[in-house]
Amino acid sequence: MTAPTSSPDQYETEFNHKCFHTFSKQPYKWQSDVGGSMLRSKRTKQRAIHQLCIRPTGGGKSLLFTTLAACLGRITLCITPL
Repeated sequence: MTAPTSSPDQYETEFNHKCFHTFSKQPYKWQSDVGGSMLRSKRTKQRAIHQLCIRPTGGGKSLLFTTLAACLGRITLCITPL
C-alpha cells in the first residue's frame, strides 16, 4: 500500500476553508489540528480515530463538529451533556 501523496496540511486547509466559508469563522489552531486529523483519517481510509474533545463552555466544540459534518456531507452524531 502506498502512502497518500497529498501534503500533510491539505486536510487542515480543507477544514479551515469550509469553516470560514460556511460559518464565517476562523478556527483556533486546536480546531484545525483535530479537524484536519479527522478528515485525514476519513479521506485516506486509515483506521478509525476516536476523539474526545473536552473544552469549557464557549470553547469552540460546536464549530468543530458542525464543520466536520459540513466537510463530510453526512450525518454526524455528537453526544453532549445538553
